[in-house]
Amino acid sequence: EDGDELAARNDEIDAVERGHGAELAADSMKAQCGRLGHGWKGTLTPAAARGLGHASGMSAWQNDGNEITGKVLAVASVFAILALVMGFAIGMFLGRSTAPDLATLAGQAHQSAAALSADLAPAQAAYAAAVPDGKIEDPALYADAQAAITKANNGLIALDASFDALSPGGYRQALAALAALVAAASTPVTPAEFDAAFVRAQQALDVLAGV
Repeated sequence: EDGDELAARNDEIDAVERGHGAELAADSMKAQCGRLGHGWKGTLTPAAARGLGHASGMSAWQNDGNEITGKVLAVASVFAILALVMGFAIGMFLGRSTAPDLATLAGQAHQSAAALSADLAPAQAAYAAAVPDGKIEDPALYADAQAAITKANNGLIALDASFDALSPGGYRQALAALAALVAAASTPVTPAEFDAAFVRAQQALDVLAGV
């Protein structure tokens, strides 16, 4: 009986010590949570109390890691923004430096108009030979005259983007003159009427060509 009583007392002592240890662990956890800026309520089992030291160390380390990670992310964000700004500025500079200036565009448009005037030139003689008195005498030459007029007219229409910006008034006059020449050749009209329409179209193209 004395042995049983002694064993029972030892069990009681162990239980008290374990309870006291859990309370100490709980107090430590509360203090740790306070340092981390979090509230904590509850109790710990003895097993949880034994792991408190390890958990506390990991929490502190993780907190430091989060702070470092936040700083790294902030710096990385700044560098990313700077890179975007620099890339945009470089792209704008390169785009402007490689884009043709107004004088270059005007020169190219004048050359195109001069080429159209050269394409149109053979139509006058071909029409005069094909339609000497307002009636088609040579269908082959008549077709040649119409082909030259059509080529010049289509080429002028294709230059709308250039001449709308450089010389919108002169471009509209040239379009009207070429359209009138196309209509005259299709009728057909007398050589005199054709020549009048041809001269107006040629002069309008020469204006666009800077002649």
